[in-house]
Amino acid sequence: MPGGFLQPSAAEQAALRGKQEERERQKKQARAAERKAKKARVAELEQGMCERKREREATAASAPVATRSPEDEERDDAIAEYLDKKPYWGRSAFANLELVKELCGPEGERSYDRERKLWGTRVLAHLRRLLNSHRWEPVGIPEEWWPALLAAADAKAEAEMRHAEAVAQERRERLLEEQAHRDRAAARRARQEAERVERAAEAEREAARAAERELLREKSERARTTEPPTDDEIAACHALGFEEATIEASHVWPELGPTSGLSTEARLLRWMDICVHGVDVEHEFTPTSRDQAAMDGLRAACRHETVQRLNERARGW
Repeated sequence: MPGGFLQPSAAEQAALRGKQEERERQKKQARAAERKAKKARVAELEQGMCERKREREATAASAPVATRSPEDEERDDAIAEYLDKKPYWGRSAFANLELVKELCGPEGERSYDRERKLWGTRVLAHLRRLLNSHRWEPVGIPEEWWPALLAAADAKAEAEMRHAEAVAQERRERLLEEQAHRDRAAARRARQEAERVERAAEAEREAARAAERELLREKSERARTTEPPTDDEIAACHALGFEEATIEASHVWPELGPTSGLSTEARLLRWMDICVHGVDVEHEFTPTSRDQAAMDGLRAACRHETVQRLNERARGW
């Protein structure tokens, strides 16, 4: 049946199914790889947490239990309270103002209490050089406690550094995860765009195949309803200026009249005779009809206009 020309062949249908199955396999593989990577990352984080927990427990278990005297407790409590608040205030003589200001750090790191006339620093590392200068004394901490103060300050600075590193590491990991998420989303969009382009290309190819099948159907249909052209008919069409595309397309133009018993070229020539006859009929009862030269010019113009119009129609203009 003619409608069969519009359907893909069995081989084409199998090829389309194969492409669809391949795309589905690729999607499944991508999702499996993503799940595997996420599972590995979770396992890595859990392993790191377990190792850090074991290290803390081992350190706590190996630490000797020491007893502190009341004097040590008083010292440690005073130092802990001192280091708990920033800035770290201290007393100094007015004569040492510039030196103390420099040792406390630049603007943003040093502070001054106008009511108590105290200079202080917000940076733990500056405490050592302030104490070593012997020009500045921390408020509430006698000189014999300074070694313990420096030790506590160093321990606190190290703890703060570890905390900052942990925060930075967490931020880096979060940024990497966000970037990985964006990369996966971009890859997904790229796959979707590639699939869309492939679908559009396949649709165009299928349309081209359908058009080719339709053309074959038309040629087959025409071969059953028309006669082959003679050499004279072919020569006459070319002499008038008809293009090959016009000759092919004219087969389905109903206004050219019946096709039975005629070739496509003969049908075009018959239509041309009808158009030229219309010129004769139009001027039959006018003085022009008696002017042979004028009538020949009108007939020639009719032929030219008809050929041009049909050629443009075949081109799709």
